Amino acid sequence: QAPIRIFQNFFSEVEDLHTLREGCKIARDVVGQSPLDSYRGKELEPGIQIKTDAEFETWIRRNVGTSSHPSCTSAMGVGEDAVLDPTLKVRGMEGLRVVDAAAMPNVTSGNINACVLMLAEKASDMIRNKPPLPAAQLPSN
Repeated sequence: QAPIRIFQNFFSEVEDLHTLREGCKIARDVVGQSPLDSYRGKELEPGIQIKTDAEFETWIRRNVGTSSHPSCTSAMGVGEDAVLDPTLKVRGMEGLRVVDAAAMPNVTSGNINACVLMLAEKASDMIRNKPPLPAAQLPSN
């Protein structure tokens, strides 16, 4: 059996690479301003030898990765592109659910830990056929 391969699809959108390239160039320009002279040392990465767009793009492709938790790789939803149905079941498979950040349909704007905990709690209730909690009645100002 072949080992699992994970392909995160970095740069499947050309604009992503262009955005990172331009961001690197802007960062270099900002750090190179004279008010920062006393704080700045030698540029370590990507290095002063990297000058052209092609060189920046090659450096980015060799060095990009994620330091965050990947998410949204098996998004739940109701459309044709959804991998999971709204109960987190893998479409077209029997007895398989995904209960982690992969199920998120959209990237969160902050750390995903609380979202994953909520997703796991909700999945636990769905798997055990527990009814959803009633909506909370919050005071409004």
